[in-house]
Parts: sequence; structure tokens; C-alpha cells
Amino acid sequence: MLVDKPVPRKFQFGEIEIFEGEIPGTLNWKTMFKRTIENFVCEKCGYEVEGNGFTNHCPECLWSKHVDIDPGDREATCGGLMAPTEVQKKGSEYNIIHVCEKCGFTRVNKAQKEDSFDMLAQIQSEKQFS
Repeated sequence: MLVDKPVPRKFQFGEIEIFEGEIPGTLNWKTMFKRTIENFVCEKCGYEVEGNGFTNHCPECLWSKHVDIDPGDREATCGGLMAPTEVQKKGSEYNIIHVCEKCGFTRVNKAQKEDSFDMLAQIQSEKQFS
């Protein structure tokens, strides 16, 4: 049985937006995404990133930082750098698999149009030939 993905509800609290929606195939489980607009300097390559509230990795080197338990919550205490280890194509979208170098936590993040296509191709090429 196919379950339609619900349209997320959005709540605004100052500069923070929170999106809520049920996850298909689960019972009474909610996911919360906190949108926080913040700029940062990439700790891997030094690129100055202008955040849009959904930015979770550097668009130049594609590295991320382990700061969230749930997307956008900034509750993780690890703080390790997350290596982009794989690129997966899902339909017309690309996902970047990030693995924390400090604790091993793995997260899937959507590639953005601002991301370096050369880096996406390099990561996928390295994965295929490793």
C-alpha cells in the first residue's frame, strides 16, 4: 500500500521556522525540522558559506559538521567533521552521504544546486573505484 507524503506544516518563531510532518509507514511518529539561517566558515577548506536555513554542508568541498541530532536542532555535542563519502542518485535528485570522522554518525543530505558538481563527480568516482 502506498502512502502519500503529508504536506508539512510550518511554524514561524522569529527567524526560526519549524516544519512538521508524519513519516509514512510509522505510527504517531513526528519529525521536526528547525530552520535556522546562519553563515559559517567551512572548517575543512575555509570557504565562507552563506546559509539559507537549509544549508548543512560546504558547497565547495561538500564537507559538513556533526552539529544536529535531528535536522536543524543543533543539539549534537560531537562537533566532528563529516566527510562526504558517497553520492547517490534518487530519481532526479542527488544525495550526499556524510560520515562523522569523530563518532561514525551517518547522515544523508540532499545535494544543492550551489554544490560543486566537480566535487560530486569526484566523490562518486572515488567510491566506484575504491
